[in-house]
Amino acid sequence: MANVPGLPQDIWWLVMRELSNRHDPDFVALYHCALVSKALAGLALPQLYSIHDTSPAMTSDTVVYDASMAVVLWRSIICSSLGETVFPYCLWVKALSLGNLHELLEVIAKKSMRKYTALLFSPPLESFRVENKARITRNSKGQSMDIQKVVVHVADSITRFIKASAIEENRALTSLRVRDGSVLNSDVGRAIRESCPSFKEVGCFYCQGTEVDQDLAGFLGNLAPNTLESFTISSINEIGQEAFKALSAHSSSLKYLVLQSLQRPALTSLNILCHCRALEKFTLEASTIAEEFEWQSTVKQVFEHVVPWLSACADLRTLEMTKVPNATALLGEVLKSPDVRLTMLSVKLLESDETFFSSLGHQTQLRHLLIDAKYLLDVSDPRHTKLVDSICSCPELRELTLQNGPLERVDLQRICQRAPLLEDLTFEGEVTDEVLPVLAQLSHLKVLTVNGLSLFSFVGLHSFIQQLAMDEKASHANISISVADQTGAKLSEDEEALVQMEVARLFNGRFEVTDRQDPDELHQSDFSD
Repeated sequence: MANVPGLPQDIWWLVMRELSNRHDPDFVALYHCALVSKALAGLALPQLYSIHDTSPAMTSDTVVYDASMAVVLWRSIICSSLGETVFPYCLWVKALSLGNLHELLEVIAKKSMRKYTALLFSPPLESFRVENKARITRNSKGQSMDIQKVVVHVADSITRFIKASAIEENRALTSLRVRDGSVLNSDVGRAIRESCPSFKEVGCFYCQGTEVDQDLAGFLGNLAPNTLESFTISSINEIGQEAFKALSAHSSSLKYLVLQSLQRPALTSLNILCHCRALEKFTLEASTIAEEFEWQSTVKQVFEHVVPWLSACADLRTLEMTKVPNATALLGEVLKSPDVRLTMLSVKLLESDETFFSSLGHQTQLRHLLIDAKYLLDVSDPRHTKLVDSICSCPELRELTLQNGPLERVDLQRICQRAPLLEDLTFEGEVTDEVLPVLAQLSHLKVLTVNGLSLFSFVGLHSFIQQLAMDEKASHANISISVADQTGAKLSEDEEALVQMEVARLFNGRFEVTDRQDPDELHQSDFSD
């Protein structure tokens, strides 16, 4: 046997992969392979620990009967997080079930299982054992060990090791995205600064906790100054003054800033970011709780600092504001700035300040405009006229979406003439066949969505499709036409099918119509089989 040449490492790696990827993984074979040599252990153990959560030692059916297996496995994982093992086992774990650890601790806390408790917390894991300070009585169900605190201690140790190791071993790391932003702290920031010279982007889904503002500030503050280019928080968070101060240390480099679901403390601290003037994209969203916060009057000084800040962002191209209180008053001033040249503006408004609709016309380079107003603007409202006038001042528009902003035929005619490059148009309003020839003038139309009450006939729709096809210079490939609230002129199934076939044949596109159901039909449907 000594003269038989060994198999290449690549072949052994494939063998280990096969053993672990089976429907019924061969844990015994992987374990014995790990005992052959250190080289083979380096191939077998990563596979073994990557599927450890499905092993007999980690299933609730067997943990009661063979606690020793579970104790040894958990002990190896925890010890590796302290750097006390030959291999970094916890780095190979894909699914860490702390619930299983909780179950194990409940089992070995029993008097008859105390030897396993001693084994689990023998050196170097003595510090992981946390005693329950509550008084234990004969009839109580309490345990001498505070199981929940033990589990938390283990989780902290493992996550700290994984974060530090992952960062230190990946010098090419440029971007970090986490679900829970509370894991970002000074230690992580220092590790990135020391090991990842090209790091420039961080994002998290949510960021909650009593210390999260300080912890996040510690993370941002320990990065090299003016290196962060992108910072994103996508959901509920409790950041504020401290995090914003730390972000300001990247004022010259920060280009993309997304702050969603901000609470009141964050809104009252926005002025701290006033030195971040290199922004190219800024997204601001208020939390549901903060929607009623009148920050323009409550913290007037903060509001008045935000206006000149955004007005001075000469590189800002994308601006998004969602349910930000007093947004129209803010934008009414910002959009007038000659230094601001937006190509994309998306707003979901809580109010409709008149200055916003007139100032919008200053952004003549807009290519994408999306406005969702909380309150319907009647066509007789002066703000409606100013809105249409402003849209007509944006000849580069490719996308226009208006929610709660009804358009009449005369409005559409003006817009189609002044913004002929429109590709995506969504609007509301009570419209009939007479608007279809107007819309057919848009030679680049790719998406048309009519959300208002419509009264389109089969003849009108068929003629519209033919008009689109007749323009040889037009580009309507893969067009999507959606009529969302057809009323009073319901197409027959055959008519609807004919329009769909024509759109598919001529443009490889699609057509769909949703009929407003008559109240009597709804009542009758309640009694149908």
